[in-house]
Amino acid sequence: MSTNYLRSFIESVSDVPAELERWFRGMRELDERAHGLQVQLEADCQQQLRLAAEQQQHGNKRAKGAGDMDAGPTPPSQPGNEPVDLDQRIEDTTAELLKLSAEKTNAAQQIYDYVDQHIRKLDKDLKTFDAGLPM
Repeated sequence: MSTNYLRSFIESVSDVPAELERWFRGMRELDERAHGLQVQLEADCQQQLRLAAEQQQHGNKRAKGAGDMDAGPTPPSQPGNEPVDLDQRIEDTTAELLKLSAEKTNAAQQIYDYVDQHIRKLDKDLKTFDAGLPM
């Protein structure tokens, strides 16, 4: 009886390490993608702050020199739609990070459920095994 129990138990859990490795590898890939996006987002936010500070400085210089007729030329505006593109890229990156976070949460829940299922089965099998042992 005990040999059959052990054999069946080993067969039931033999795939657990490989399955967990697969899940954790997927989590690592999600983490790496999220980290890359986070670095990009931080750089874009820093650039956005620099642009805002530059625009603020140029605005203050224009306001101070508005009474002077010889204030000189106004600083050139930003080429193209860079601030708008940057805003959109920040929004897109943030949305992608939120999506990856949801995927990671879902994967973590699936890992938890998978391990919990095996623990419950082991507990049940141990009770059955203990009940079958002679005292």
